[in-house]
Amino acid sequence: MRVLRAWPLLLGLSATLGPGAGYGFFLDAARDFEFRARAYTEGALATEHSEPQTVPSRAPFQLVSHRTFVSPELEGKLASYLPFRLDDLSFRLALWGFYDGIYDYGTGQYDRARQSL
Repeated sequence: MRVLRAWPLLLGLSATLGPGAGYGFFLDAARDFEFRARAYTEGALATEHSEPQTVPSRAPFQLVSHRTFVSPELEGKLASYLPFRLDDLSFRLALWGFYDGIYDYGTGQYDRARQSL
């Protein structure tokens, strides 16, 4: 019962500490080139035993998912660097990627389930 009373405090603390500010960095003094990135990691814990038909089976408080996301962006304005006049010449390079680490460092049941696909 003591564990159940701690959940509201834990959820409130994680909600307060979770969100953060975003930052962008200019790569030159004229502010023509900017680098931005967004990244987060999230995990999920099982709250109860899984049903018998669930594969792989889970136990309470077992880490069942852990995903990391990253999205870097590079943006630049090139018109002022050209020998002739253009209204605008710019670019934006945006990448994104996920990493599901539960299959690499989680319990062996997830790796076995992945290999059986």
